[in-house]
This record gives sequence, C-alpha cells and structure tokens, in this order.
Amino acid sequence: MTKKKIFIVFILVVVALILGGCGETDNNSDKEKSSGSTYETPVKYYTESVESGDYKTFKKSFPPFMDIADEDDLITIRESLEEEYGKDFKITYKITDKKKFTDEEIEDEQEDIGDYCKKNVEVEEGYTLKVKITVKGSENKKTNEVKMKVVKIDGEWYYFPI
Repeated sequence: MTKKKIFIVFILVVVALILGGCGETDNNSDKEKSSGSTYETPVKYYTESVESGDYKTFKKSFPPFMDIADEDDLITIRESLEEEYGKDFKITYKITDKKKFTDEEIEDEQEDIGDYCKKNVEVEEGYTLKVKITVKGSENKKTNEVKMKVVKIDGEWYYFPI
C-alpha cells in the first residue's frame, strides 16, 4: 500500500464527518512516551490534535516508525473542518464498541506494518473500535460513527489507519 493510499485511508475519518452527513523513517523521533497509555489514548491524541492543531500530539497518535502525515496535512484537515463548522469547532468522541483482535488479526496487522514500513514489529494486542465522533462549531454540528484500529506496540497504544 503506498503512502498516498495510507493518507487517503487516514483522511477518511475527517471526510466522513464532512461529507458523510453527520517507511522506514522515524518522523516521530520527538514523540514522548505516554506511560500508562490505554487503547483509548490514540483516539484522544488524534481528536485533540485535530481540534488544537498541535502536530506533536498528532504524531503521538501513530507508531513512531510511521510516516503517515506531515504538519501541512494537519493544517489541511483543520482548514476543511473550519470551513464546514466554523473556526471555533470542537471535537468530542465516545467509544461505543470495541472488538479485541484475534491472534490471526494480530498477525495480519504485523504483516501490514511490515509491508508498509519494511520493519518487523511485534503487535502485542489490538482492537477495532467503533467511535462516535461529534464536530460542533458555530456553523454546523455533525456526528458520525467510524471504525478505528488501535494497536499496542512496545507497551504503547497507537492509531493504525491501514
């Protein structure tokens, strides 16, 4: 899967809110480990960073070895949301369901990471989450439910949009 396709999958979470009616690099080298992270942590980081525009937090949503999106991509996401909801938009979320990965799904995720990043990584566990995301601003309010995959690698949880 190319990086462009990965970014397209990644941006679908935002596009669903707007239109749905409702390698080998270490770009995260300054990522701070969040001791005690849970499967909810990457969802929190993702939504908070999109709302605030904080790229450092945005990067913490993803595994440190993944080159998913740069700061310009976050700016583009925020501009799209500002256009639809107003500059004062807020994002809230609620995890409505979670399905723990089977051993086979964990192996599949490890293979996907290996294919994408050319790196062998041990996925300790993972979930497919159903997340109800609400974006509310002065111009609009929409809620949509999306699926997000989160994986635990080296004791930390990350959003894995592949």
